[in-house]
Amino acid sequence: LARFRDLSELPPELALAILSHLGPTDLCLAACVWGHLANDELLWQALCKNAWAYCTAYSVPGRSYRQLYLRLDEASLSFNADCFDGFACFLRHEILIDEPGELALFFHGARVLDRRQVSRFMETRPDVLDKLMERKSFENQFLPNALLEAPNARNEYLSLLLDRFSLRFVASNPGTGLSKGLSSLLVW
Repeated sequence: LARFRDLSELPPELALAILSHLGPTDLCLAACVWGHLANDELLWQALCKNAWAYCTAYSVPGRSYRQLYLRLDEASLSFNADCFDGFACFLRHEILIDEPGELALFFHGARVLDRRQVSRFMETRPDVLDKLMERKSFENQFLPNALLEAPNARNEYLSLLLDRFSLRFVASNPGTGLSKGLSSLLVW
């Protein structure tokens, strides 16, 4: 194998394949040296979609995924400290629109959000929780296993979650003979 002294001496496809294994911090550092490679939109798009599978801003043409990643990260950190401040940040940066279906898609695929803050947010937004539960399919699942897949819950949010879960579980499994009042059986 020939030795190379610099990543930029490699074919671009190979250099990008190497850079695709870096996280956001290392990719920013690599941009200081290999800016033309490390700022590639496909690299940043992959980082965005790995941490946040969906957001409204993905559909905005011409938006820089590098800039979007930085905004998503900032808003997520704010959300993890206080869900309401973070949500305002998502809206302010036009990352999300305040529509229950859009928010359910976002929360369904956001891997970096603190579950306690998500629960806190959902306590105030049952419309979003309804849409989030609609995204789940519990078809042919053993009831305790399906319950474990439901979003984490606490306090009064638990009864709301159990009610929405039971409606969705029964709708997914009509042949079980269970009624929509299943949530009363699940209270522990």
